[in-house]
Amino acid sequence: MKRRMGSSCGWTDGSDCGGPLRFGLVLAGVILLGVASTGNASEIQGRVEQLSHEARYEVWLTTSLDLSAAEQPTARAPVDANGQFALDWSGEQPYWLFLHQRIHPRGGPPLDLFLPAELQPQTGTPEKPVVFQSIEPRRLWPRGRWSFEPSVLGRLALLCIAVLGLGLATRLSLRNYASPEGLRSAPLFNKAPPVATGRTELMAVAGLLLLAAALRLRGIASQSLDLLEVSYLPGIGRPTPAAGLGAGLDGLGEVLREVSDLYCLDLVHTPLYHLLLGLVGLGGTQEWLLRLPAFLASLATAVLIWRLFRRSSPQVGVAAMALFAIAAPAIYFGQDATPYSVLALCAVGSVLLALRALRDGRTRSWFQFFLVLVVGYFCHYAIALVGLAEVGLLLVLALLRRGDRRWAAAAWRATGPALLLAPLPLLWAWAHFSTFPAVAAHTRLIADTYPIAPGLLPFLWDFVSVTAGVEAGHGPWAVGAGIVLATLGLRELAASERFREEAVLLTALIVAFLFSISFFYLGVSENLGGRVFYGFRWVSWFHPLLLGLAVAGAFRSRLPVLLRSVLAVVWLIGLGQTTSQQLQNPPRPDYEGAAELVQSQLQDLDGFATLPAWFQRGNLAHYLDDAAEAPDRHSPNGPAAWDINGKRFLLEAIHVSLPFQTTARNGHLDRLWVAVVDETMFGRPKFSPEAAREAVAWADQHLIREAEWQLNQLQLIRYRMPAEEDPALPALGTLELWADAAVLDHRTYPLLEDPIPQFRTAAEITGLPKGLGPTVRLQAPRSPSCVEWDWGDLRSYLDPEAPHHWFLSARVPIGSQRRDPVVLKTGPAQIQSRREGGSLRITAVGQACDQGPLRLKILSPESAEKLEREDARKNLRGLPAR
Repeated sequence: MKRRMGSSCGWTDGSDCGGPLRFGLVLAGVILLGVASTGNASEIQGRVEQLSHEARYEVWLTTSLDLSAAEQPTARAPVDANGQFALDWSGEQPYWLFLHQRIHPRGGPPLDLFLPAELQPQTGTPEKPVVFQSIEPRRLWPRGRWSFEPSVLGRLALLCIAVLGLGLATRLSLRNYASPEGLRSAPLFNKAPPVATGRTELMAVAGLLLLAAALRLRGIASQSLDLLEVSYLPGIGRPTPAAGLGAGLDGLGEVLREVSDLYCLDLVHTPLYHLLLGLVGLGGTQEWLLRLPAFLASLATAVLIWRLFRRSSPQVGVAAMALFAIAAPAIYFGQDATPYSVLALCAVGSVLLALRALRDGRTRSWFQFFLVLVVGYFCHYAIALVGLAEVGLLLVLALLRRGDRRWAAAAWRATGPALLLAPLPLLWAWAHFSTFPAVAAHTRLIADTYPIAPGLLPFLWDFVSVTAGVEAGHGPWAVGAGIVLATLGLRELAASERFREEAVLLTALIVAFLFSISFFYLGVSENLGGRVFYGFRWVSWFHPLLLGLAVAGAFRSRLPVLLRSVLAVVWLIGLGQTTSQQLQNPPRPDYEGAAELVQSQLQDLDGFATLPAWFQRGNLAHYLDDAAEAPDRHSPNGPAAWDINGKRFLLEAIHVSLPFQTTARNGHLDRLWVAVVDETMFGRPKFSPEAAREAVAWADQHLIREAEWQLNQLQLIRYRMPAEEDPALPALGTLELWADAAVLDHRTYPLLEDPIPQFRTAAEITGLPKGLGPTVRLQAPRSPSCVEWDWGDLRSYLDPEAPHHWFLSARVPIGSQRRDPVVLKTGPAQIQSRREGGSLRITAVGQACDQGPLRLKILSPESAEKLEREDARKNLRGLPAR
């Protein structure tokens, strides 16, 4: 065979070598392209916990927090039956992940929840799988205060058996120690007798009391009420037109009605301090008046601290009182319209009363001890752990010191008042167990701006720092010195025969304090999806006791004086800096000043939003209450529009279930007031400042900034909504809007006939939205699509017997068109439309919510005329018209 001339590939059969070569090159190119594309592509994996068969789930990836933008979501992935999801993502721009959960009660509209993994933008592929915690549908509906569900009754029964059963068993087992002949039930009788009080000491106490009062009065009337203070007022920050406050005795009925509604359970609070502020508020709503109970309780605590620690020595008692007078946390709680100053009073008082009952052995003393604990419990749940620690210690001592029959006799005597008063907190525990799951679920839905949980140990360290009077994050040296001094003080008390029981009691309270903070952290982070709240108010009850122990260590420790002095100086420098910082820079934002500015420059169709947390607008509501008329749910202006001097003001301009960026651009507003609130406490922000900065940066890019004011810890910015460049309804255009495509607010979802409605299963839930799109952009964010409606205003073609009707409030940009569009309805509905500037404002009420949803078709005048001509031609031909 001859070699083919001119061929260089070496084939002898005459075939062309170019084919295999080209095939190899193409194959290599495909392989390289696949490798390259694999290297650029990435997959975001994760899981959804606590899936419900009564909900549908999707994970959305968005490149903007404006979820109504046309291109959003950029990517989406279903969640499988095991809760797993995977998103393909190869983009380089920042993104956000949302869990979209749809719940659909039978006989009502669907409820859409959007739960962000994190409000901070992410880039690249997360190092760990993304974890979402879904919301149990049935936890969003319960409103009953006394649940009869088996789970609630089971927990209540276990608690009753534990408390009443243990108390009764203890009393019966110790009945032989009741009152034996010649036996005292006072094991501390004649132990550590009181030291006589001299004139110099009394003068020092009086001077310190004046100093404490002066430091607390400094800001008691000049600082606005902060978020938690407003939460304890009647109406929990929402305006109540007939709240009765300031009306004297004539308003007592309204105040009692509000208290009887047990609105305190909406915040998982106990009722006593709410009732107290309601009664105080009969004289007015001035800040100093609402803070007066805490102020008096703080001064009383100062006196009790002196009395408790002067048992060791008069110098220790006076020094402990002096530190309590000037410590920043003590000052803060003493000028706060919350129960935490009363909590400290009850905790210190319970220690003194326990020591007195062990010293005199009278049943009356034990009754006073338990009464203080019950009163403290009804001010705040944290005091329950104080009582359990003290009572548990008494039982342990009675068991360990069986050789001294007086301890058993004291335990027997104490069980009588305990069993008598125990039913009161147990009854309230029933209400707490009934409402807590729903409150926790609602709080989870609004907790996206809470700080990420830092871990138990860092959280504990921050709380111990504040308890020692030092700002969180200040540095370890001052806090460490205070802890060492407190440990030395406790050791000296334990080493003394006279004060050993007192040291044991304080040790039990230290354990209770650390347990309470750990319990608070674990409970909050679990229920808020890995987030926490830096309120630091749980330190209030142990703060004075820790100060006293540190003073005792500085005065009575056996360490060299020089070493003790160095420790004391290091600690006091940190404590003094924290106090100085608090006095120079008031810690509470100027909500009142913001309200005055808004009211003085208010225009019709203004709206208001707060950052980072939307619910901080409740403080503005408190200060606008006198001037504002509460919104009418059946007003054509929408259920969120207040009337202030004849001007429509949307105080709740931001939808609570959507990011700020989504609703700030889509509201029926002309101007938007944004309050950026820097509400911190002892060095830690309560909410995410990064989320606020992201929102302001977005607003500066998409809205028109008109003015700005800087108040104390509050930046107030006024934006004007930009004019629509292109009308939503061009010539010869048609637009369809429907009520069931709106994102409902979980707080205002219509309560259906059943307390907890029946839900569609996940398989029955269809029609998941491809995106929010124009419906949310055009419909008012704060207008629910299914609401109660005033039966008297319904037309005859609507069902007056239906409890809820479809509702739609839309604002359609129409530009400079001279003629208004034509609005058509499908099915029975009553419509109102009017022109507002360059927009057409439409309000419509449709048929009952258990029927088909309300749908509107908006046509330009040219399109409407064209449709009429087509219908006219069809009529001439005998065809059915549209």
